[in-house]
Amino acid sequence: MLNRLCRTLECSLLPSPFGYLSGPELLIDLPVHLVFVHLVHARSISVVVYPYPAQVIHDTADSPQVRIWSDWCEGKCKRFISLFPAFLAAKNECPRSQPGCWYLSLFIFGDVHYNTVGNALVADAVIKSLAEDPPSKKSADLSPPRVR
Repeated sequence: MLNRLCRTLECSLLPSPFGYLSGPELLIDLPVHLVFVHLVHARSISVVVYPYPAQVIHDTADSPQVRIWSDWCEGKCKRFISLFPAFLAAKNECPRSQPGCWYLSLFIFGDVHYNTVGNALVADAVIKSLAEDPPSKKSADLSPPRVR
């Protein structure tokens, strides 16, 4: 997914291209590029972390993914939203006789993508965060950044 992000963006405009880095390398390298985009374009950054099905099964709300992004966001991000608690709560609502009911109710069967209910869970968490700390409208400076 992150490699596709690079192909979507103009990576040649970034100070050091993503290239073909794998998982952990890319996870550490991507924030550097996000800060670069933030500084050059003066945009606020919000980070939302969400679990894959295997993470719902095996991780906790304090997963390594959440810790990495939470630590990185400190002092840089407008907001940090972890969807792990919401998905883990949905998993914990399953009766003991149906331990995997959360998967069928939140994900497209056989896939890692959310279904309508899963997307609503994501949207509700983001909307709640926006309501708690509404974004402020700033005057847009659409001129390109100055090069010195």
